[in-house]
Amino acid sequence: NYVATGETTLRVRFTECDSMQVVHHSQYIRYFEIGRTEIMRAKGLPYSVIEKEGFFIIVLSVECSYLKPARYDDVLTLKAKLRKLTGVRLYFDYEILNEKNELLVTGTTCHAFADSSNFKPVKPPKDFI
Repeated sequence: NYVATGETTLRVRFTECDSMQVVHHSQYIRYFEIGRTEIMRAKGLPYSVIEKEGFFIIVLSVECSYLKPARYDDVLTLKAKLRKLTGVRLYFDYEILNEKNELLVTGTTCHAFADSSNFKPVKPPKDFI
């Protein structure tokens, strides 16, 4: 059971690839962020609103497993899932698939809510809970 899920698609741009026209491993962390922010937006709490309320959501850890390569001009499906919210921490899971529905990458991230003025951990805004 997930707290929230979201799905979005994107096309791999040339600038995201290495000289072999394979998506550079660092880009998948950016893709995770796209999936995560889309979940928040769909739930009516885009990051811009959270930040206006005086909160940041900071990254504590990232884990990524590369199973198959994505290539230039592929259309990818990003599946992001908010797995749990405990105190100040949020845990997300990710899957990235190609047009053939092949699983390319899996990952997880852990985040914390922080006060935007001093970056100290704080409980999430009431609207978020």
